[in-house]
Amino acid sequence: MADQMNRVIKIVREWAVDHQYIKFEPHVLKDFIDWVWTLTFTTKTEPVCVIFAMIYMDRILEKRSDAITHKNAIGMVTVSMMVASKMWQDIPYTNGVWATATDGRFSLETLNSTESEMLEVLDWSLRMN
Repeated sequence: MADQMNRVIKIVREWAVDHQYIKFEPHVLKDFIDWVWTLTFTTKTEPVCVIFAMIYMDRILEKRSDAITHKNAIGMVTVSMMVASKMWQDIPYTNGVWATATDGRFSLETLNSTESEMLEVLDWSLRMN
């Protein structure tokens, strides 16, 4: 699992560094990657769900290029991972568990409202082709 997760984090780093819409300052990039790593282990999210979360974020940005910025990227990746885990894991956690896993960084209400907004932007289309 650790080797697989290292490959996933490498993909996340490449996604963030080369992204056409989001420009991360070096310290923000480090925080973003550290957050994905920590949240993945805290929530026991399957590494493939992290990749799907990046795809969901790309789909959001294709529809609204200003929807994700370096300022809200951590919140968006959290919700994207949460949605991906619900879609692709056999036993996903509830939003309440995710709120607890963020250690107070995001409230249940914030996760719920952001998830709702995200799903509307995506037209509830979460399939992978």
